[in-house]
Amino acid sequence: MNTAKRIYTVDFRISGEGVKPEQISSDLGLVPSQTRYAGEPKGKVGFFTDGLWAYAISNEKLGRNEWWSLEEGLSSALKALTEKRESILAYAKRFDVYWWCGQFQSSFGGGFTLSADLLRDLSSFGVELRLETYWSDG
Repeated sequence: MNTAKRIYTVDFRISGEGVKPEQISSDLGLVPSQTRYAGEPKGKVGFFTDGLWAYAISNEKLGRNEWWSLEEGLSSALKALTEKRESILAYAKRFDVYWWCGQFQSSFGGGFTLSADLLRDLSSFGVELRLETYWSDG
């Protein structure tokens, strides 16, 4: 019996030098899940050089930003942000704009599948996708 767990998170992020989170929130009409300003302490080892504005895509069934399927999380993200695409692409001219996905897993091996339709929709949205993988024992 395979008891391995795999959970995904999906954020939409804008980062870079000169990012002003309050301006992005105002322009997009969204409340960010995370913000950061250049010069803020980075733990005990320095300072962030770039600002960050992040919007977590919440799973309505779970009430938090966790998904059992990366496909479902990204599909929900696209639905939530498609009407804001033009404003988002204006930011992409000056900043790093991307889908940030976390994969948290309790075993090695396995992965995920993304449908051709989702890949097409992500491509037409016009920003890159980043996937970070993490070990999680719970």
